Parts: sequence; structure tokens; C-alpha cells
Amino acid sequence: MNKITDSIHTFFKKDFKKRFLIFISIPFLLSSLYLIDQTLIKDTIIMDTIISIKPIYINQSAGGTPVVESKKRGYKYETINNYRFSTLKYKINESQIQIVTSRIFKTVKTVKTKKGDHEIQSGLNGVNGILIIACFISMLFTIIYLFLRKNISNNSQLNLIFLNIFLITIWIYSFIKFVF
Repeated sequence: MNKITDSIHTFFKKDFKKRFLIFISIPFLLSSLYLIDQTLIKDTIIMDTIISIKPIYINQSAGGTPVVESKKRGYKYETINNYRFSTLKYKINESQIQIVTSRIFKTVKTVKTKKGDHEIQSGLNGVNGILIIACFISMLFTIIYLFLRKNISNNSQLNLIFLNIFLITIWIYSFIKFVF
């Protein structure tokens, strides 16, 4: 493990701030674009038809016993135009829906039916969206820290490097699973 740590630290040691900022810039800029797409850019409304509804089951053990019970927690939906989203606890029974999506990443933000708007668990409401936001905030604090500090000790450099490698790994997982 020391060889891996030493090789990573050796790469970043020469001109640490510049190399580290280059390393963190792509995830930071894509996360910024994602947040701008979700919050500031006008949404697109699309008429669509649900073609697939699948229940979401979560296994739970009952009070420390070996008995495992499956409970229905929500539903996954797929539409003709290949949009995917999920709801918790309730089922959308209508096939004709309006989908509100973001412009750039085409993530589903809201589903509208004749009965009203339905809260969904994708976009910023889903776990992956929250992971992207958390990683973005952490990277933002790291960048601010780098600009505020003139001298950064070797220990601080290693902490920043490995924290952000861990966060970027989570970010890559969330971005690939959720956005693409």
C-alpha cells in the first residue's frame, strides 16, 4: 500500500495545486453543469406512454431473526421514449403521461397525469442525485481550501488526494448509473 501511496503522492507533489485542480476539474465542471441543468435551465415537457411498470421489493429481516420478508416499496416505470423513473409507495395507473425533463441530461424531474403531479425518485430527489450534490460540495470546499492556503503540508496533500479520489469514485458511479 505504501508503494501506491508514494506513487500517487509523487505524481501530485510537483506543482501540487495545478495538478490537483486539473484532476478535480472535470468532475467539478460536469457536476456544475448537472446542477445548472436541474435548477436554472428551463424544463422540457414531453407527452409519453408508460410501457413497463415493475414493483420494487426490498428485503428486510424481522427483528434480528433469520426470517427475511420482502416489502413492496415503490414502482419502476419505462416509457416508449426510453425514459425511466420510479415512485415510492404509490403506482401511476394511467398510461398517458406528461414528463418534465431537464434539457441537457434529459433526467425526469416530474411526472404529470390527469390526477396531478407525482413526486418521483430520480433527478435531485434520488439517491444518485444527492451523491452528485454531496461530491460537488466537497470538491467545492477542497478548491476553496486550495486557493486560501499558501503552503499545504504533505499530510494535508495526501488527505486531499485520497478524499477526492474516493469522492470521484462515488461521483463516477453516480454519474454513470444515473445520468447515462
